Amino acid sequence: MVNTRAGLGSFLVWFAMFGGAVAWLVHFLGIYLLGEFGCHTTLRDVTFLRLTGVAWSILAVTVLMFALAVAALLAAHHNQRLIADQLPDARDNLRFAAHLGRISNTLFAGVILFQTLPVLFYLGGC
Repeated sequence: MVNTRAGLGSFLVWFAMFGGAVAWLVHFLGIYLLGEFGCHTTLRDVTFLRLTGVAWSILAVTVLMFALAVAALLAAHHNQRLIADQLPDARDNLRFAAHLGRISNTLFAGVILFQTLPVLFYLGGC
């Protein structure tokens, strides 16, 4: 049972644990679709600051999904502090969920950033 009086709702616990993973999955599929099929549309002809529309679209998806992963990381940090300060007798699974959220969301935020580099590099052959 999750303590909603302390501000630790069920959605917040799940978002803090899996938000970064969902953001990475959406990012992975999004940049694949944009990179693969964007070259066959008019996005490849649009340029701004020497980048094509495909590259700008991939950068936009990256920024949005990175922000979502960071929001999940902040939620996990909030949960961990809340459990330590206001819920000292909280169950171990809440502590584990908060700790797992901090580790996994940090990892997924980094993967989102590093995963974008090769895609942008290979868009020159578009």
